[in-house]
Amino acid sequence: MLTPIKARVPLRESIVGEVRATLYVLLGAVGFLLLIACANVANLLLVRASGREREIAMRVALGAGRLRILRQLVTESVVLAIVGGVAGFLIAQWGTGALLALAPDGIPRVAEVGTDWTVLGFTLAVALGTGLLFGIAPALQSLTGSVRGSAVLVGSRQTTSRARSRLRSALIVGEVAVSLWLLVGAGLMGRTLSTLMRVDPGFNADNTLSARVWIPDSRYEEDHQVQAFYSETLERVRAIPGVQSAGAVLSLPVNAGINGTFAFSIEGLVVETGEQNPLAGYQIATPDYFQTIGIPLIRGRLFQETDNVEAPSVAVINEALAETYWRGEDPIGKRITWDDPDGEDVDWVTIVGIVGNTRHFGLDEAPREETYRHYLQASLPFMTLVVRSDLEVGALTTAVRRAVMEVDPEQPLSNVQTMEQVVFDSLGSRRFNMFLLAVFAGAALVLAAVGLYGVLSFSVAQRSNEIGIRMALGARTTNVIRQVIRQGFGMAAIGVVIGT
Repeated sequence: MLTPIKARVPLRESIVGEVRATLYVLLGAVGFLLLIACANVANLLLVRASGREREIAMRVALGAGRLRILRQLVTESVVLAIVGGVAGFLIAQWGTGALLALAPDGIPRVAEVGTDWTVLGFTLAVALGTGLLFGIAPALQSLTGSVRGSAVLVGSRQTTSRARSRLRSALIVGEVAVSLWLLVGAGLMGRTLSTLMRVDPGFNADNTLSARVWIPDSRYEEDHQVQAFYSETLERVRAIPGVQSAGAVLSLPVNAGINGTFAFSIEGLVVETGEQNPLAGYQIATPDYFQTIGIPLIRGRLFQETDNVEAPSVAVINEALAETYWRGEDPIGKRITWDDPDGEDVDWVTIVGIVGNTRHFGLDEAPREETYRHYLQASLPFMTLVVRSDLEVGALTTAVRRAVMEVDPEQPLSNVQTMEQVVFDSLGSRRFNMFLLAVFAGAALVLAAVGLYGVLSFSVAQRSNEIGIRMALGARTTNVIRQVIRQGFGMAAIGVVIGT
């Protein structure tokens, strides 16, 4: 009787796993993107305020109160922010649907993802806060600039102060730095994904098809009926022209599925009171499974058809289990059990072979301890067929379905896919996270470029008189362009250095 180990992590953690950390990373990326957008808004409002200094100075000279002007400027900023927030919320609703369509299987509670009133309230609050925060400073600067109203009213060209120019340049430098952080983060995730794709999973996924089978208990009540179904099914699948080998296993590697970790006892190993029994993954496999999927035999032997229910119970373990509990010893011939070792009817299982490790819980997870039982000695109604063949996938799938229906016309197949696809799908969450971070990084880069363009454009407009005089005195066009480019490159270079 299998004894599951009690969960040692909170239920929420067991459901969401590492998704929480990923969401925090994405939340940080969104926060950085919001900072860049706010910096752009601040820059644009500063430029707009500089352009309205003459208007404000005239209104002040005519007797307008500064509080009223400040209220008007802030109101304009808040209205723009609210309009932008509503537009962003509508885009988010559409974008959420598009992203969910691209989301891979396996993300916890992905069906519940969506926008609601809480999100709407948060969006409006952020929009209002942005409008107030980044609208008050430019408005105050405009009112401060109105003390020079006499110079403005006589028509002199008001040159932007050094402090204001430095502020705009500092905002651009910050935008470039933050966008670089996001680009580096996306690049590192891409590098990690590329590295994981080169990790040895412990098996050969080439030219291998898998298909899930779950026979109903109502028609297969006895263990011998279950065993007969899988034995006959595999025999018919092996008879398909072009099939090299076929086997079945409880749960595929790199796709944890329903495989669980269970406590077992080792003969002769005394576990002190309060200590935990050894733990290992529990698998059920047919004799040809290891050959079909390409898991190597390290020592001993694999399962044989003679290891039936009347023969002594046998098991195969992986290298990780052997190194953990029999380091320096040969585990072949040792006995383990999943029953209470102090009970009366203990089914001691003899270890007859050691096979290579597989990354059962994903390419990013180190190999864990695994045990394999013979399907004739520990049958279950649900298993996964594994077929190695050079046939085209569509033709092989059709042939395998036909072979299963010849055994039981009412038995369907599910999760039919190649092992290459299984490995590819195991990295689906990482690819999706990288995609999201790359989208945020790209948007940040575009915003930083737009902000840089805006600052340079305003700077050139403010220096039009100077540039005209220099051109009249014989300055070359290339020299003027070079100077403007140098200014933009300087800000971008400083941002890159800070971001690095």
